[in-house]
Amino acid sequence: MAITMKNNRILNFKSVVLQNEEVIESVFSTPAVYEKKGSIARISYKDFSFGNADTELRVFGNKSLKIMRKGGINSVLTLENGKSIQCDYQTPYGSFEINMKTQSIINELDVNGSLFFNYAICVDDSHLSLVGVYIKLDEKEV
Repeated sequence: MAITMKNNRILNFKSVVLQNEEVIESVFSTPAVYEKKGSIARISYKDFSFGNADTELRVFGNKSLKIMRKGGINSVLTLENGKSIQCDYQTPYGSFEINMKTQSIINELDVNGSLFFNYAICVDDSHLSLVGVYIKLDEKEV
């Protein structure tokens, strides 16, 4: 039987986006819930870089992850290491399909509480941006 671990954490988030030769950084810290069941890790938090959306990351080892957002932006983005996957991306202005080309997923949540992934976003075979995300989970002080 798989053991479930549930801890209150502080999520430290940093993303770097390269778009139209401009670098855009987003950095924030927020309370998060971390759970692990078997080989699947789940991190839930409010994403301030996406209109305070309720966000859940499901991490499947170093193989793949899903980013699920509910709020101003509703989306389920699937990243699979070394693959390109079509995803429906909903915004307040409508939805469109984007292609997520994942370059790497480095899951060290069990080792030191960190997760890194990077990907390219393409629409209609046009490259829009490169994205790198680094997440560090720290124990929440009581």
